[in-house]
Amino acid sequence: LENARTHVAKEVKAADHNQHIMAKLLEQNEEQNYERERVERELQRLRATAEEQSLRTKRLDEALEAARGRSRKLEDELGRKRAYVDKVE
Repeated sequence: LENARTHVAKEVKAADHNQHIMAKLLEQNEEQNYERERVERELQRLRATAEEQSLRTKRLDEALEAARGRSRKLEDELGRKRAYVDKVE
């Protein structure tokens, strides 16, 4: 009878230990899920920011090309006017 009690006590202790481990694992799982969701939200935010920056860069490149085109036209016009002034003088 004493052996049976000792055996049952050990099983109860082991079950309590297992339950404690399961509770800790569940808690860790919840924390990891929360952290994963936080990281996924941050990733989405960073992707959106990168996309916005890419569009902004594209618009700025287009504006720069347009400005360069206008500058070339103005330089050509200035060259023609200088040539005219030199010819007239």
